[in-house]
Amino acid sequence: MKHPRALAAMAVGLALTAAACGSGSSGDAAKPTAEAKTIDVAMADNSFTPSTLTVPSGTKVTFRFTNEGSIAHEALIGTRAEQADHEKEMSGGDGMGDMSGMDHGTGTSEAMTVQPGRTRTLVRTFDSPGTYLIGCHVPGHYAAGMKATVTVA
Repeated sequence: MKHPRALAAMAVGLALTAAACGSGSSGDAAKPTAEAKTIDVAMADNSFTPSTLTVPSGTKVTFRFTNEGSIAHEALIGTRAEQADHEKEMSGGDGMGDMSGMDHGTGTSEAMTVQPGRTRTLVRTFDSPGTYLIGCHVPGHYAAGMKATVTVA
């Protein structure tokens, strides 16, 4: 009756081999993503609070903007170049752009308008390290410093 013992030994050996192959890290294993987070940002007349933020790369962030000011404000999340392009766009014509509370965006950036006393959210996943900005491009606000820096590490 050596066969049952031999089969049992083989089964144990296979189980141990399979367990060893499945443990540890592999170059092909998926990297864990950073946990999603929500960040509250207060908008006042010509400022964002907080004005500097740091998030890990790969983090899905829900920005919850609350307009505590007396006029509509905009929140555009993007690179410096996207901020400059949008600032130029908003300063053309009547300078009001889309101040109706509708969402809008430029390229890979996201933007929206928040009316006084209202709260709205934008969701952004930061896949790459770098520096991003949140800006309000209501005429004169960005130039007056209504921006926040998001550092993705």
